Amino acid sequence: MALAVLAGQHPDQMDEYKLSRCFDPRRLAFCRDLSNSLLRHPKARDHPELVALGFWLRESHLRQLEQRSQTGSPSLVRRALGLVLHFAPANVDTLFVYSWVCSLLMGNSNVVRLSSQESPVTALLLDVLNDLFAQPEYRCVAEQNSFVNFPHDDPAAASLSLRANARVIWGGDDAVQAIRRLPCGPRCRDIPFTDRYSAAVINGDQLDASNLQTLAERLWRDIHSYSQMACSSPRILFWLGSTSHREALWSAVSALAGSEAWEPGRLNEHLVVSQWLQATGASEAPGRLGHFSVLPLSGSYSEALNHHPGQGLCYLSEINDLTGLTLLDERCQTLGYWGVERQKLLNLLESTPISGLERIVPIGSALDFSPWWDGMDLFAHLSCFTVIQSGAI
Repeated sequence: MALAVLAGQHPDQMDEYKLSRCFDPRRLAFCRDLSNSLLRHPKARDHPELVALGFWLRESHLRQLEQRSQTGSPSLVRRALGLVLHFAPANVDTLFVYSWVCSLLMGNSNVVRLSSQESPVTALLLDVLNDLFAQPEYRCVAEQNSFVNFPHDDPAAASLSLRANARVIWGGDDAVQAIRRLPCGPRCRDIPFTDRYSAAVINGDQLDASNLQTLAERLWRDIHSYSQMACSSPRILFWLGSTSHREALWSAVSALAGSEAWEPGRLNEHLVVSQWLQATGASEAPGRLGHFSVLPLSGSYSEALNHHPGQGLCYLSEINDLTGLTLLDERCQTLGYWGVERQKLLNLLESTPISGLERIVPIGSALDFSPWWDGMDLFAHLSCFTVIQSGAI
């Protein structure tokens, strides 16, 4: 199997030096039409992640991103970096689009290597992209972007890597290391997104019958997308304070999960993990098993995370105060919070060393993508700057 072009230009026919300026009006218009196409597509509503992507791409939001990306200095000029090679993840269908759009808006040429795994979401995205690329006004966008597929050991991988000015790598630690071994130029930038997990903290003292359903819906929003395999979906729930409404919350989330089309064997996987936790002493109780499973942890959760199957399972850890969050290690990316004062979280970060933890967001917002991801400013990493200093005449 050789390189196959799925959308856009063949990489061999691309001129990686034919770049655009940052936030080029034509590219902004392309993103606007991509948003409209996704939001209006009759099959998109079957896939909430496509609706979320279409909403993220709306023109008003892109203008906000443009304003936030301004350098604030007339002596500092942001420019396109060059050719960016993207390696898309296999388990999160739309994630590659966000990093690609960030690079697109910086004016770069792009080659996106997609997974060979078949996905109805990816297929729909490619159909929409091909329709837009075929429009005369977006020919220039099509000529600078390529969506391809090729085997990992195909010579195209090394060839494209040598041409790239940056490589955006989505995948597990092993996949990232394998791609990093490909030859590249001495100034090529690697932007890796490796194995991560996320957590959430809930203050039970603030939970009652009036807000329980709202919290359940927000928590479920963070868990159910991408079968809970996205790095920002919470896998550990830290519980503070009163537990009087906790079982009612689990029941409300479970009711929402009941309509989810999980993979066959999900409940069996949750049962196996529960039994393993008890056998190893990591859990003293069987926990709650069902459409939404909650397994309590009595010890270190580091090894438990290595056996997390996703699909509606959360580990539970009770803590007495926020300092209990110092158990989080460098692999933790996002912390969702509910019923906790923002200032207390700021105080914790300023007074206590915590590894990782690049995002702290309200529960319900864990999967909202931002160009500031994994502690990196993607706009900065996918562009370059020229300093123009004034001098005497």
